[in-house]
Amino acid sequence: MEPTATTDTAPLSAFNHAMAFVELRQSGRWMKFLAIVGFVFLGLTFLASLALFMAPRYGPVIGVVLLVGSVIAFLPVRQLFLFAKGIQKHEQTGNMTDLEDAFEKQKTLSRYMAFCSGLYLLVLLGGVIWFFAF
Repeated sequence: MEPTATTDTAPLSAFNHAMAFVELRQSGRWMKFLAIVGFVFLGLTFLASLALFMAPRYGPVIGVVLLVGSVIAFLPVRQLFLFAKGIQKHEQTGNMTDLEDAFEKQKTLSRYMAFCSGLYLLVLLGGVIWFFAF
């Protein structure tokens, strides 16, 4: 049975575009807040890693780990900030290109998080295999 025109267009006609943009604007503000908090914590982590370089014994090792972690975490926080900035720019100008750019930043963020999740699972699986092998 083929769908009729009324069933195909019913969800689109019921979709409230104005409400979607209100929700998008609110989520953009929250994303900007979370990105700024992320930048603050990245800065504190970076400063802590520099301070640990001067600590005796294991301090430099932990400092390197924190430094590498803060560098790795910079990209998703930056992409989140650019996503929020693109939504705000679209809100001000009404230009759909700004909104498309914002969603491109969100897509990059999602790809990065998927890559990191896969890498984490591989490391976890390798650790479990190594634990039971030795």
